[in-house]
Amino acid sequence: MNQRVFRAGSILLSMVSILFLFAVSVRAQGDGATVYKTKCAMCHGPDGSASTPMAKSLKIRDFRLPEVQKQTNAELTQALANIHTLSGLIPICAGCKKIRDDRGYWDQVESYIAKHSDAKFTHGICPECSRKYYPGIEYPKQPGT
Repeated sequence: MNQRVFRAGSILLSMVSILFLFAVSVRAQGDGATVYKTKCAMCHGPDGSASTPMAKSLKIRDFRLPEVQKQTNAELTQALANIHTLSGLIPICAGCKKIRDDRGYWDQVESYIAKHSDAKFTHGICPECSRKYYPGIEYPKQPGT
């Protein structure tokens, strides 16, 4: 049982780490121009005209059009209003992987993240845990093995 709790805690810690690294990487990219060049220009083009082959195949709108700018600004304003970012140090138990909140209570990782962000969780089971906890059930082989 302790191994089970430890393994489950390790998986949850990995999930928290991935979410944290994602938030840090988005923040580390810098200003909007840098983000646009690295993430958007391939489809939207360097000037936002949506004249790239990718833009044409995906039917992307020309960012230079006034109606698109008006709609895009409204969407961005709404998106900024909905942003919840976890940051700073998060006290996590080395054994059970619960996280201590601001009031001193210990929450499961999923509960803590759900309370402090808009993230939603879905659960599955990885091949390793499937073999460990359900040894009689054949799990599909991973691609490339």
